Amino acid sequence: MKRYTTTILAVLTAFCASAGAARADLISNGGFETIDGGTALPVDWTVTGDGILADATFPNGGLEDMVFTATSSDPSPGVLSQAVNTTAGQDYTLSFALGDEGISALDSFTVSLGGFSQSFTGDNALPYTIETLSIPGTDISGPATLSFIATNDGAAWNLDDVSLNALMVTVPEPTSAALLGLALVGMPLARRRRKGASA
Repeated sequence: MKRYTTTILAVLTAFCASAGAARADLISNGGFETIDGGTALPVDWTVTGDGILADATFPNGGLEDMVFTATSSDPSPGVLSQAVNTTAGQDYTLSFALGDEGISALDSFTVSLGGFSQSFTGDNALPYTIETLSIPGTDISGPATLSFIATNDGAAWNLDDVSLNALMVTVPEPTSAALLGLALVGMPLARRRRKGASA
């Protein structure tokens, strides 16, 4: 009986641990706090094009954020990206802090991941707006690249605190889980009674 109960508890503990692990943030250095001193760019991110740099003037959290200063007439506006180990068909939640220092009608900020893309115009004035986006699994076919590209004619876009999490699988309600646990623990008792009755 003791061994059986210990096994049940171990299974339930492993189940709870695996459910918690699904919430792990998939973005590395999402707060841009680790900067490469030689390039003044964030570690674990790739930057191509013009006008992207780390900045300590308007961080949302910590000491650093990223600024996008390329204008709408720039032929090569910068792209900030990171390869992410996403899973085909999995739903995700993407969140980040976004602010616009200048607010021009021409300001544009676009985020994309797999087949998902969403754009923002110059209405996210500082202080930051926390953007939370639901990314359906139909837009994810496997490992994907998270990208941010922006132009700003007023001043600069500010980006900070990027986070990407897989949506949790539905966990049974506590009452249902408790009933399941009681039923599993009670099974050995029911077996003993049957043996006693047949003897």
